[in-house]
Amino acid sequence: MADAVKNSQAPIGAGECVHQALHGYAEGHRLIESSLSLPDDLVRLVLRMSDLSGSDIVNGFEDYITGYPLSSIGMYALAKTWYAPEMPRPGCVWTHTLFIPEGYLKVPSLSVFLKMFRRPAQRAATGLYSDTLAPNSWSDGLNSKTASIPMPPDTAQFLSLFYSEDFRPILIPAQTSQQYEEMLFAVWSQQWPNLRKVFTFSTGSLSGRRFLGRPLDVQCVPMALLRDVQLETAPLNAEPITLNSERISVPKWAIIAAADTQNENGGELRRFIWDFADSGSKRQDFVSLMRIYDVLHDRNTDDLVALIAELFPQPSLGGRLKTLLFGRTEERTLLRHDDEAAILLALGLSDNYSAFDATTLGLKERGGALSLDYNSARLVIDQLFRSTINPLGGEILAGLISALDPKTAREITSEQPRFISSLFAAKPSLAASHQLWSAAGDRKRDLFESLVRQQSLDSEVLTGIVSALLESGSEMFLRRAFEKWGKDAVFAAMDWIAAGGKMSETCRVALTYYVPTVMDWLEVSTQRTPWLLASAARIVAPYTPEICTRDTGLWCQALDENAFFPLDGEPLYFSTFILALGLCNAPSTPLSLVRLSFERVYNAAWNDQLSDNSWEILDSIVPHLSWPNDWDKCERMSRGLVSAFVRHNWPPLELPLLVSSSGTLNRILRSAEKVNGGENFLKSLRYS
Repeated sequence: MADAVKNSQAPIGAGECVHQALHGYAEGHRLIESSLSLPDDLVRLVLRMSDLSGSDIVNGFEDYITGYPLSSIGMYALAKTWYAPEMPRPGCVWTHTLFIPEGYLKVPSLSVFLKMFRRPAQRAATGLYSDTLAPNSWSDGLNSKTASIPMPPDTAQFLSLFYSEDFRPILIPAQTSQQYEEMLFAVWSQQWPNLRKVFTFSTGSLSGRRFLGRPLDVQCVPMALLRDVQLETAPLNAEPITLNSERISVPKWAIIAAADTQNENGGELRRFIWDFADSGSKRQDFVSLMRIYDVLHDRNTDDLVALIAELFPQPSLGGRLKTLLFGRTEERTLLRHDDEAAILLALGLSDNYSAFDATTLGLKERGGALSLDYNSARLVIDQLFRSTINPLGGEILAGLISALDPKTAREITSEQPRFISSLFAAKPSLAASHQLWSAAGDRKRDLFESLVRQQSLDSEVLTGIVSALLESGSEMFLRRAFEKWGKDAVFAAMDWIAAGGKMSETCRVALTYYVPTVMDWLEVSTQRTPWLLASAARIVAPYTPEICTRDTGLWCQALDENAFFPLDGEPLYFSTFILALGLCNAPSTPLSLVRLSFERVYNAAWNDQLSDNSWEILDSIVPHLSWPNDWDKCERMSRGLVSAFVRHNWPPLELPLLVSSSGTLNRILRSAEKVNGGENFLKSLRYS
C-alpha cells in the first residue's frame, strides 16, 4: 500500500512536544503513521524494536512496554506493543512509540506516559498518530499528590542486583508483562535524569532482546522461555543475572531505596539522589550515593570527607556531589549550617586530598573570606601549621595569608618555615623578602617552585624576587629564574649588581646564558661605573664573538676613567677583553681597541702573568699552533694580530703604531710569514 504511511514530516526538535509513530502490518511490518521524520538509521532501529519480540505470542504477554534511548536526536523512545490477532497473518503486532524529548524525562513519575498509549481500533490507518502530543494533553497528573504504589516483595533484591553490576543485564521471570511494570517504572522514575536517558528495558521479551549490540538492561521474560533467553543473552559477553535465581543478602541501602520507589513522585531520598548525581554519574554510582545518604546524618565532617574520597577517588568523579557537600556556603545543601572552618580543616588535613579539586571547591577564595573572622582564621592557621597539611590545605592557607605583610608573615612562619611556600603562592610579593628566603632553610626549592607555578608576575614583583634570591644567597635558582621570566629577571640581577651587590660565580655563570640580554641592559643603563663594567666584562668577555657587532663605546669610556678597577686582576682581564673585541673588528674603531690593549696583554703573556681566565677570552680567537707549540701564547697573539689585519683589510701601516717595543714588533713581523696571507701583508707593509 503506497499510501500506508502518513507522516507529517515535522523536523526533529521542532517545538516541545512528544512525537509519536505507529507501526503495524501493511504488506509486512512497517511504519504506518508518524509525526516526525527520523534519520534512516533510526528508522531501521525503531522498526526493528517495534516488531514482535519473539517468534510467537505467549499467554500473559499479549502486550508489553519497551524503552530505549535515541541519544543522537535528544529523545527517548517509549513503545507499547499489542498482539494483533485481527490481522490476516499470525504474529502481527501494533506498536505505538512515543518519542519523548529528554527534557520531559525530568517529570517526577514516568508512569504518566503510560496514559498516552492508544491501540488502533481497526486495521486501516487512523491519522491519530500523525499529530504531536502537547504537554497539556498528558501532564494533568504531574502535580497530583504523592500516591503510594505497592511494590513486589523482590524489589529490594532487584535494586541490589541492578546497581551492584554496572553492565550485566537483569532477567526477571514473570507470569505476565504487567507483573513488574509498575516496579520498573517506579525504579526508572527514581533514577536521576541522565541515568533515565540511557535505561533500556522490556516488560515482555519473548526472546533475548538487544539494543545497539548489547542486551537490554532489564527484561521481563515468560517463565517458559527463561532458559532460552538466558542462552541467547550469555554469548553477548554480558552474562545475565536472573532475579530470584538465588537467594542473596539484601543490603540496607537497597531496602531504603525500595521503600522510596513506593512514593510515586519520590521523597527525601529521590531529592537527595537528584541533587547529588552529576552528568558523569553512572549506574554503579547509585550504591555510592546510597552509602552517603545512609551515613550523612551520623558521621562528622572528617568521616564524610574520607567516605567521599573512598567512593570518588579522582577529582573528576562525583564533582557535583563534592560541591554540594563541601563547596562554597551558597552551594552546599546538606552541610550549609556546618562550621566553614571545620570543613576547610577536614579538607586541608585529609590524607585523601587527591580526590578533590581545590579550584572547583574555591578553597583559596574561601580561605581569604575566612580571614574576616579572626578567631576562625587563627584556628585554621594554627591547625594547618601544626599538622601535615596537603595541597588543599596549602590553597586554604594561601587565601588566608593573601593580605599579610612581610613582617606578619615572618612572625607566623618563624616556627614553621615549610609553610612559606604557601605564603608565596598566595602573595608572590612576599617573595621579595630576603628574610623569608633565609628563614626557609633547606626548603628554598619548594618556595621557588611555588613561584614558578604562578601564571604571571608583574615586573616589580620579579625585581624583588630576584633581588631577594641574590641577597639571601639563593643564587642556585637564578638560571631557572632567567629561563622562566627572561629579560625582566636578567635586568633585575644587573640592577642588583649595579647597586653594589657582589656577583658570585654562580650568578655570573647563570648570566652567561643571557649575554645578549646583559648587553641590552648595559646599553640602556645609567649606572655604568668602571667597577660595574668590570663586573659585566666577567660575564660577557668569554663570549666576545657573540657581541662583537655591538658598539664598543661603553667599554672605551671605562678605559678613560682614572680610578679604574679597584679589584685585583681586573685591569689585565679587562684589557684582554678589549683586545678580543678589537681582533674581532668590533665597531666603531677596532684598531684603537688593539692599540689600547695589545702590548699590555702581550707583555703579561711574555712574563707568564696572564691568568687562565684572561687567556680563555683570546683562546678561541687567535690561531692555534701545531703540537707541541700551542702553549706559546705570544706567538699565537702575534699571528692573531696579523690575521686580523689580513681578514679585516686594515691598513698595513697601522701595525707599527700599535706597539712601542721594537722587539715585540719584530717578533710580530717574523710571525706574519707563517700566517695565511701574511707574505702579501709584509710586501704591502714594505712598499707602503
